[in-house]
Amino acid sequence: MTTLAQIVLVGSCAGYLGYKLATRVLVRYYVLSLLNVFILSLVVLNVLAFMIGLFKYTWQQVDFQRLMSLMPYLLPQFLHFTTPISFLTAVCFTFNNARMCGEITAMRACGVNLKRLTIAILVFAVIISWF
Repeated sequence: MTTLAQIVLVGSCAGYLGYKLATRVLVRYYVLSLLNVFILSLVVLNVLAFMIGLFKYTWQQVDFQRLMSLMPYLLPQFLHFTTPISFLTAVCFTFNNARMCGEITAMRACGVNLKRLTIAILVFAVIISWF
């Protein structure tokens, strides 16, 4: 199974694409992949936190309508805990997937600097940490 990163890397090694264009495409590919997994895990973890909060307040005999009006106020507290876990999950999943598909080996073989990719991921992490 060939991925977009492997196709770009083969083109970069063969000289069809410029080196700068190949790294730009790869950085965009990995950041978008990271963003997709981050959003999915953030939604799943917030739904789980919402369900835990639902069960917690149900035991205290709070009616459902009042509970639903309370949940938007609890969302920032949920996001405070779920955002770092979601980002860690996204980074682990994205780079494990790249390793399993052989994309990291292909990047090293083509001479692509992995620091460029790391810097893009760190910038993404700094942007997330501001919120």
